Amino acid sequence: MAAARRDGCPADALPEPVLGLIFVHCGREHLSDISLVCRCWRRALLAEPALWSKQRLARGSLHDLPLQEQHEWLTSKRRMLAATAPVTTCLEVLRAGGIRSWPPPSGAATGSQLATLLRSLRCACLADVTLACGPVRVRSNDWSQVGECCALDQLCGLPCLPAAALRVLPRFAQLTALSLQSWQLPACTAAVLLQLPQLHSLQCAAREVPASIIDSMCQLTALSRLELRVAVALPPLGGLTQLTELQEMYLYCYNEQLSVAPLPAPAAFPALRRFEAFCSSCTFSEQGNQPLVQVADAVPLTSCKCSVHEDGSSSIELKLRHPLRHPGELQHLLATLLPSGGGPLTSLSLSGDDSWLGEGCLTDMLAALRRCALLRTLRRLDATCWQEEPSWVEAALAALLEQAPALSELTLSGSASLPECVRHRIGLRKLDLNHCQLRELPSGPFLQGLEELTLRGSSLSSLPPALLAATRLRRLAFPATYPRMSVTRADVDGILLRLPQLERVDLTGARLAPATAIHLARAAPHLEILAAGDEHERNI
Repeated sequence: MAAARRDGCPADALPEPVLGLIFVHCGREHLSDISLVCRCWRRALLAEPALWSKQRLARGSLHDLPLQEQHEWLTSKRRMLAATAPVTTCLEVLRAGGIRSWPPPSGAATGSQLATLLRSLRCACLADVTLACGPVRVRSNDWSQVGECCALDQLCGLPCLPAAALRVLPRFAQLTALSLQSWQLPACTAAVLLQLPQLHSLQCAAREVPASIIDSMCQLTALSRLELRVAVALPPLGGLTQLTELQEMYLYCYNEQLSVAPLPAPAAFPALRRFEAFCSSCTFSEQGNQPLVQVADAVPLTSCKCSVHEDGSSSIELKLRHPLRHPGELQHLLATLLPSGGGPLTSLSLSGDDSWLGEGCLTDMLAALRRCALLRTLRRLDATCWQEEPSWVEAALAALLEQAPALSELTLSGSASLPECVRHRIGLRKLDLNHCQLRELPSGPFLQGLEELTLRGSSLSSLPPALLAATRLRRLAFPATYPRMSVTRADVDGILLRLPQLERVDLTGARLAPATAIHLARAAPHLEILAAGDEHERNI
């Protein structure tokens, strides 16, 4: 500080916003020391939005501490929230059920400490609040992690959200995003929601969401995003179709023993652009096989995801609970799930607990698939064809491809061989063969226009010579699988180096000797090479 003054540029003469930006780069471990330097630095520190706009309070093992330390923790958090209230716009309180009614050491009357914490914040600033009784990740929509994202079983038995804290929320006039996570929502939840008409985003994770709360949601005319995660069946949701601003809706049920009432069709929502519905399905009892996701009167599903993209096109991902068995079922299902604001269907994913297609009258099924007008605009198809499925599934796949003349991207999973309809397909730009157990890659017209090819989980023992026909190939991938195929120097010289457009090759699923890898890197310096290392993947 003294040196700065001798140079004529004292540090405390810097504008407070500039000081705040400097403090951001100092690391949070030094913030307490910075706040003790002087009043000017403390004021600049507490006014920096990058440090305090989003705050998270996690109770952790606080209940194991002595009562005095519990009170000191709460007091310090309350003071910090009060000091940074002008710049705090987002607050997350995790394990909030434990922040309840601990009496202060003086023996004063008990009260809701969480409500007191919320009152410490400025009413005009807070826009996003999360109150959770468990470690629930609420913003992830990755279906592969859906159990971790909700983990409602972790909420079971934990204290519920205190009603007093919810009653404070209407004080925040700028509150537009609210997330409530509790095994049981307080009885006042419905009344509190009616006092928050400005909400744009609402998420509720609980054992159940009563019909009274759904009725209150129907009055939130500004709502554009809604997410519900429950452990029992949802009440009727038909009233939500009157929400003219609702663009995203996510519905998750984690109890496969209960059937779910039919959900309103996405087309019934005037502005909906994204719709996801999921129900767990991990038992094979008669009760567990009951339909769990029923969208309007369409075919029962395990999960579905429907989206409208920025260019106006639509995509649908389906996991069928039972195979399609009757003519016209696919056309009706797609028409039911297409959002009203969406354009042509350009991407479709079909999978099932078993097969997506059941044995029936093959002639009628194929004729119905060829009449499915919604498939004519498809540019991307992802289909699962289990190895044990008979020939009618390949015939159905051929019918699907016939209806999609513009198809350029195809993902095929589970097939024991490459279907003939794929081998003779012209116009494919991207092909992903996922666990198809191919022992060789057949030749055919499909290779001529390919730009990207992925062979994941195949039984290839070496690089297939048929690749030489893929003269436009830019990306080639053999992701890590077992057993691994071997790539020799002869394969490099005879195949990889003879692909003129190749830009990237993934050989993490291949045995590649270090000398061979070095030879490939030197012979093709422009090529991005991803190979498997001893402990992790490495770029060459």
